[in-house]
Amino acid sequence: MAIKSSSKKSPAPAKKSTSKQKQPSLRKARVISSKVAYKGHLFSVHTDKIEEPGGVIGERDIIHHNGSVAVLGVDETTNPDDPLIIIERQYRHAAGQFLLEIPAGRLDPGERSLAGAKRELIEETGIVLKAERLKDLGRFVYRRDKDLHLFAVRVSDEEVKLEECVCESFFPRRRDGTMIPEMDAYRWVTHVDVDQYASRSLARLFQTTLSLAELHQTLA
Repeated sequence: MAIKSSSKKSPAPAKKSTSKQKQPSLRKARVISSKVAYKGHLFSVHTDKIEEPGGVIGERDIIHHNGSVAVLGVDETTNPDDPLIIIERQYRHAAGQFLLEIPAGRLDPGERSLAGAKRELIEETGIVLKAERLKDLGRFVYRRDKDLHLFAVRVSDEEVKLEECVCESFFPRRRDGTMIPEMDAYRWVTHVDVDQYASRSLARLFQTTLSLAELHQTLA
């Protein structure tokens, strides 16, 4: 009598998956729609509906502006190893106090950085210099929301007299509408004085990125 085998067949080995893990089809966010949420004199805010590379869809508020420029007016006649820079006083509503800054401002639409730097220097101090004298130092992080395209120019105390500096940019005073200058005082400071007189943003720039003590080598 034949005996049937009771052994079961071994299960077939599982087939390895040959399909590749699905990768995001986008390398950068895709803008689905965009609308202007705010438009002011200095900047605008756009609300963009986007699809991120991972497929997440959401809205993001993006600030757009034309960029900012600033000018370091440097006087090396007294001490080339510790030059002076000119700073100006203006009231900053966001800070709720008067601050001392270097001449700076926003670029006009379509304006080149060099032309904007020369214009801001004239508007805020009355100092008129040829554009070719301005040395391009590059772009620097100034605040979390603001980078500066920075220029420097060597001047002398005979060429620039603080008592003759005048601001040509005016705004209306809130309480009575009287037009008053945006800047109302000027001062020469060394890098040692920056912490005492200048804003925190300006002081941090000189502490971490730009050495006033070595600036004369760049202007040489």
